[in-house]
Amino acid sequence: MNWPISEGLRRYFEVQFQLERVLGEGGMGAVLLATERALERRVAIKVLRREIQSDAGLRERFRREARDGGTPHTSQHRAAVQVW
Repeated sequence: MNWPISEGLRRYFEVQFQLERVLGEGGMGAVLLATERALERRVAIKVLRREIQSDAGLRERFRREARDGGTPHTSQHRAAVQVW
């Protein structure tokens, strides 16, 4: 499969997750469907596109979106996912 992440990052994820497929791609990144090996549960992993991983401003925006998505006021919403 042609993953939208570097080979090194793919190997890093595959220690803990069985990567299954790309769910979607957008302007900043992609979402991968995976199964967490230890707990045998399906998860979605959002990653930055390779082309923009070196941009410090976009990396910070990505971190901020992940952090804000995990706040108590949004984590109870039915459309929100757990972030960790």
